[in-house]
Amino acid sequence: MRRRFGEGKAAARRPGPQSASLGCDAAQTRIFAENRDDMAEKRILLGISDFQGLIEAGGYFIDKSLLVEEVLEHPQEVLLLPRPRRFGKTLNLSMLECFFDPRHAEEASLFRGLAIEQRPGAMAFRGRHPVVFLSLKDAKGLTWEETLGGIRQAIAATARAHRGLLASEALDEAEKQALARLMHGQAGPEELAGSLRWLAELLHRHHGRRALVLVDEYDAPIQSGHGRYDAQAASFTRQLLGAALKDNPHLFKGVVTGILRVARESIFSGLNNVGVFTVLDQAFSDKFGFTEAEVERLFADMDLRPDMDKVRLWYNGYRFGSTRGIHNPWSVLSLASRGGTDFEPYWVNTGGDALIADEVARRGADGLREDLGRLLEGGTLEKPIEPEFVFDDLRADSDLLWTLLLMAGYLTFRERNAWGQWSLAIPNHEVATSFRSMLARWLRRGPGVSHGQAADAAKALVQGRAEDFQEALRRVMGDTFSYFDQGTEPERAYHAYLLGLLAVAGDSYVVRSNRESGAGRYDVMLLPREKGERGAILEIKTLAPRGRDEEEEAFEARIGKALEKALEQIRRNRYHQELLDHGIPAADISLCAVVFAGKTPFARMDGPGPLRPGARS
Repeated sequence: MRRRFGEGKAAARRPGPQSASLGCDAAQTRIFAENRDDMAEKRILLGISDFQGLIEAGGYFIDKSLLVEEVLEHPQEVLLLPRPRRFGKTLNLSMLECFFDPRHAEEASLFRGLAIEQRPGAMAFRGRHPVVFLSLKDAKGLTWEETLGGIRQAIAATARAHRGLLASEALDEAEKQALARLMHGQAGPEELAGSLRWLAELLHRHHGRRALVLVDEYDAPIQSGHGRYDAQAASFTRQLLGAALKDNPHLFKGVVTGILRVARESIFSGLNNVGVFTVLDQAFSDKFGFTEAEVERLFADMDLRPDMDKVRLWYNGYRFGSTRGIHNPWSVLSLASRGGTDFEPYWVNTGGDALIADEVARRGADGLREDLGRLLEGGTLEKPIEPEFVFDDLRADSDLLWTLLLMAGYLTFRERNAWGQWSLAIPNHEVATSFRSMLARWLRRGPGVSHGQAADAAKALVQGRAEDFQEALRRVMGDTFSYFDQGTEPERAYHAYLLGLLAVAGDSYVVRSNRESGAGRYDVMLLPREKGERGAILEIKTLAPRGRDEEEEAFEARIGKALEKALEQIRRNRYHQELLDHGIPAADISLCAVVFAGKTPFARMDGPGPLRPGARS
């Protein structure tokens, strides 16, 4: 049962003494628009994660103010809310700071017209609790010393936000001198580790009310140090958060965000008061990212009329808890800022996921290509998701990568099966472009395969240019295929290679494989995304390479027979039926057979020809 506002600790219920000003003069804020006409005057301001700055600048704000109420009502004293990057974490914490902190108590216009104004129970807490707000999102470096320096500067900025404490009668001179050192970035590691708890204590004494502690991107230093200094970063983070959030009598509430739920034994050791709510959980499921209704309202308010089906294709598809249809907020706002017509991979092009890129690249030869190929076809994978992420296990546990991809927003989930595994899928077209780029990077190993070469191969295939397609395959494969271990199933290995190669061209084509069509299952299909374009069906066979004593004429005859047999299989089983069902004329469909004799590809193409029912391969 959820705790209501009046059931908190006594100190949270009792009115404290009148707070003294800490010397933070607020600028006059613009009144937040309460109707659509005023909202249309708002601007899309990308990159502003400061709530007060956004409102004062007249920026458009998707109303997430009921986060305040959910934080207050939740029984856990400390909340850990992992979400993907650029899904509104920093802006939401900034909003909490502006709501609770006495420095903003007189700035009533900040929340004018927002949903939280209609919740009197929550509004009673407006301006009642001082806030310690630390962001670690920029605390990254090549070495632990560089990263610790970034943490020191971030804590110094947090302390400077409360410089008014230097004039407070609640502090003695020694404390004021120590605070000044902290503000000027002169504190040592031990002082830094205890700084959040100490600031909460000083603010509690000054205001007579316990402090709200907000920590944004707590895991950024740990991710930055993966494989180098992550143990040192984890140890320091454990000390910092443990001191601030465990058995702290000066704490009112704690809210921590990041991307991962790092295991408690390594970070949140002994913190029994933490409620962890990831993308799999129902709590807070609609407070990060944009819902379908919010996106529609945004475009209406901005007087934009984009193709909503295309918006959903590109940026929708996430599920948080039971909330479906979550859109990527960064990409939707980027689209709106460009008039609603320029559909681009805005989010995936912002970078920031070096850990993911490194891990995916490192595991490229471990079967991941086939899994990604299946996902790029629109399929799903059943994978275990670890409830707590242990960085030390990332290299040894191959399944842990799926947890990383899910929590970071590169995958979403559909359902959970009876064995506790989660059905994972690529959420949208934008993320699919990122995975195609990963496949392209794998293909570029060895002599190198460019995106252009992969696109040329796909173009030759759909245009029915057999010799050009064959030449393109021979040119891009070469020694690169040595990176793709054939194992004991060479046909499956070639299939995975071609699927990856053609998926690189997925901006123009939907690439599918192993699906039923006509009277059987095709190997690979290229379905054009745009009307009026050509499609293709690909059947793959393998043969033994030319033997030492085999005459060239006999070898060529063997290859020709295998190619014709593969084409006959396509025509007989009418594998191209799915393309016909999509309205593509038979004359615009290329049927292609590819035979690999060893590592040498041979290709032959034909048109669909007449239907020959009843036979199967």
